[in-house]
Amino acid sequence: LTALSGDHEKIEIRTSMKGPFQKAMELINLEPMVFASEIGIDPEKVDGETRVELAFDFPLKESVEWGEVKFSADALVEKVNIPGGLFELDVNDGMLNLAIDNSGMDIKGHMLLNNFPTDIKWRQNFLADASFQNQYELSVQVKDVKSFTDLGIDVRPFSADMISGQMPLNLKVTQNFTGPTKLEANASLDEMTVYVPAINWYKSIGVPGKALAVFYIENDVIVEIPEFSLETDELELVG
Repeated sequence: LTALSGDHEKIEIRTSMKGPFQKAMELINLEPMVFASEIGIDPEKVDGETRVELAFDFPLKESVEWGEVKFSADALVEKVNIPGGLFELDVNDGMLNLAIDNSGMDIKGHMLLNNFPTDIKWRQNFLADASFQNQYELSVQVKDVKSFTDLGIDVRPFSADMISGQMPLNLKVTQNFTGPTKLEANASLDEMTVYVPAINWYKSIGVPGKALAVFYIENDVIVEIPEFSLETDELELVG
């Protein structure tokens, strides 16, 4: 209890818990918070262990509106498993730092995303006046580019005999409250072979190279590719 001598008495609650991640998600999904639902997670489908610090501040009066409550949660979550947890891809063996308050959520850490080692930084804004709704920054270690389809990525027009090898892939996905989603992809081609028969061009493993592409996506359909480039010592393509 604070400010007891004035007209604006407040209650401050601080508590911590340790245990199943599912129980923590169920707690922050209670009405009127429903934070788990807000970020698209079904508490019944998650698995893992967590240590979480919770804080509530609200005025001491007979009737309190949710808008008057200041809430925050900071958690370390280990051994996270969420079927279809991100972009409908499975999240496994994750270690994540999670922070939620009234304005939004931040998640940082690493995991296996459909078995691809992935570092993640995710910001979700709950307030409609924010500059975006969701922004994901992913660093994915792709051991075999021919397995791209396991990430839901269509590698056409490159066929299986045109590309091979491994690559680090950096993705930045920005979802707005309205309008198309922006996807920015950057990749190093150093450890890849690339063959483009149309121009009889071949890049071998060990030759430096990089690729960049920007897409706008609406209703799961690419509606615009405003930027594309591929650069090596021998070739530069810009579109």
